[in-house]
Amino acid sequence: LRNPHWLLNADTIVFGADVTHSAAGISVAGVVATRGNDFATYFSEIRAQSPYVYGADKKRQRKAEEQIIYLAEMAEALLRRCRDNNNCRLPSTVLYYRDGVSDGQFKPVLTLEMNQLANAFQNVGGEGYHPQLVIIVGQKRHQTRFSSTSHKMARVGKGKDGKGKDGKGKDGKG
Repeated sequence: LRNPHWLLNADTIVFGADVTHSAAGISVAGVVATRGNDFATYFSEIRAQSPYVYGADKKRQRKAEEQIIYLAEMAEALLRRCRDNNNCRLPSTVLYYRDGVSDGQFKPVLTLEMNQLANAFQNVGGEGYHPQLVIIVGQKRHQTRFSSTSHKMARVGKGKDGKGKDGKGKDGKG
């Protein structure tokens, strides 16, 4: 990088994290971390986690878990690999990019994951290791819709005659 942002100095590590959910009944959490100050190569850690929880009635219910349950363990492994790759130096700044958190899960997910990262910092660097933590979250926006002001584009997806499923056109007439 020719003129990097001040956060991207030689003592910065960038983490990227997400969870994917499979219809087969398993969720997979993945975290990557930059290997050095070129920000072009990465270490990675993945873990499977159950998408099921037990409700008050003790029955198993499917729930897409956005929290990365093993984040502390994954971050510790990545920090150790980073330290070993960078002459035993730990980063002074951690940029944590987190994708796929909905509005309803934002606070619980970020609280749990921030605490897990703090635990990983202490477990790898000791009580005195407190890097600057910057968290950037990409939120889910499933309600986003695209529309066009062009009459031609407005007909897309409405059938050959430009009418909707009810057989009526845009003006409500058949």
